[in-house]
Amino acid sequence: MYIRLQIYFVLLALVIGSALLFLTGLIHKNLQLHKQLQEAALLNNVLDKMTEDIRYAESLEIRPDSVRVVLDGVAYTYFLNNQRLVRQKDAYLYLTPVAIVLQSLRFTENSGLLTITLTGQKQNWERVVRR
Repeated sequence: MYIRLQIYFVLLALVIGSALLFLTGLIHKNLQLHKQLQEAALLNNVLDKMTEDIRYAESLEIRPDSVRVVLDGVAYTYFLNNQRLVRQKDAYLYLTPVAIVLQSLRFTENSGLLTITLTGQKQNWERVVRR
């Protein structure tokens, strides 16, 4: 009787341990996915603001790795600095946090369409803006 009780407790401990291990892995995956979704939402908002500025700009100066936008007589420059997206007016305003590492920012113009390509470590974002 005592040996059967020990076997049941060992089996119960194994089942509970396996369930906890499975749940820990599941929670870890969900947290990673949540972080990726937050980063994507932030970068999409930043790109939306950038495309809005470009769309309503009074004048535009496009370079391969930056764009200078004049809105209401004020000049802004968007570019990449220290792997972070920056909007410069008088000083740098970092639009992305340090945790999001960006590898490149490219602007290409073709037939009145400006394509903005932002490359991260795991994902690329692209916007097309009609000027």
